[in-house]
Amino acid sequence: MGSGGETRRGSNKGRMAPCYPSSIPHITAVGATTLASFSPPAGETAASSFGSGGGFDYYFNRTDYQAQEVAAYLAQAPKPALQYAAGGRGTPDVSSLGESVTITAYGNMTLNCEGTSASSPSFMGVVSLLNAACLKLSGSPLGFLNPLLYAHPEVFNDITEGTNAVGPNAGSGWAAAPGWDAATGLGSANFPKMLAMVEKVCKAAGQRRGFAP
Repeated sequence: MGSGGETRRGSNKGRMAPCYPSSIPHITAVGATTLASFSPPAGETAASSFGSGGGFDYYFNRTDYQAQEVAAYLAQAPKPALQYAAGGRGTPDVSSLGESVTITAYGNMTLNCEGTSASSPSFMGVVSLLNAACLKLSGSPLGFLNPLLYAHPEVFNDITEGTNAVGPNAGSGWAAAPGWDAATGLGSANFPKMLAMVEKVCKAAGQRRGFAP
């Protein structure tokens, strides 16, 4: 996702805007984090070797499921010098580790990668596990995620340090902050808490439909 005055497709002509298609309201947009240190317990900050993206879209309006969180962020966030869409759909929704990610390919080859191309698949892996749990308890997958995620910010590790004002956009970006922010969204998944929440929600949904696990 682009975030500032420059994207991979060129200049935003004095405007700050995230890139399509991550700004579509019916997509879960994933930003990137990095470890604060390599000594546990490390914690996370917004990605620092690249700007993971985020901001407010000019084409899609802010949706009800995120209205309260985004308004709270904009009320206290330092305002950038460039123009931005104050009423637009806010991204990212969530984040995951996107720097110094080691993957195994072809069975025996290990590679280090980074970017939201690393963080997005890892978060979707988490979602796959949650869908499996929901199917077992309710007979159905989770469906559209975003309203559920915003209703349960307690299941995320809140990222409060860092910024996506990096590289070509060093002068125009958004800072991480408590709660939702336009650098790391709601934060990174705390899987035990997320799984417990999903199991509770899906068990109740299954009972309402008379599903027998």
